[in-house]
Amino acid sequence: MNSRSMITTWIGDAKRERPLGYKDAAFMLTVPLAARFLYETTKDQPLLEVPWERPAGVRATDTGGNLRNTIEAVKAEDAAQAAKKRKG
Repeated sequence: MNSRSMITTWIGDAKRERPLGYKDAAFMLTVPLAARFLYETTKDQPLLEVPWERPAGVRATDTGGNLRNTIEAVKAEDAAQAAKKRKG
């Protein structure tokens, strides 16, 4: 990995109707896939220092906000924000 790129992987059935395999888990399949991809795409790139300076406007205490890991949480937060805007 380098400071210029980022990847994400996902393996599965979006409807959750089929298992991956008898003894498989997503991480067992995606980690080797990601490792091979990163190796192949970055092997000829020069190694550069990671820019560790904090961008202007970003505080050391910034956390990125609340983690919303279900659609219900997203909808609830959106509804609360919409209600807040209506109240003015």
